[in-house]
Amino acid sequence: MIALLVLLTGCTSDGFVLKGESDSWKGDYRVTLESQRETSKLTLYYKHDNWKDVGRYTVNVNDGSIILKEEGLLNRTITIPINKMNSTVSKDSSIKIDISWDDNSETLTLKQ
Repeated sequence: MIALLVLLTGCTSDGFVLKGESDSWKGDYRVTLESQRETSKLTLYYKHDNWKDVGRYTVNVNDGSIILKEEGLLNRTITIPINKMNSTVSKDSSIKIDISWDDNSETLTLKQ
């Protein structure tokens, strides 16, 4: 029991959420920090009811640090898991996301 308690108290984690919104999309970037490892998840939510009509889309994060190209939405949500060592994202960061789909494009800036 004591060994488990020592093990659990030795593992500290911290986290934060960056959020943003455009006309058609809402986004959040959830970050969990443990030691020097960042586990993050970028989630984009399509705000309109016609999500089934979305065809080919491209998500470009921070001018090319992550590019996702897909065909059609399975639901209103696009989720991108991100794992990094030595995190460069902080609570004061901002993340620029360009989304293009069909003949539309929008930009979101996620920040705290």
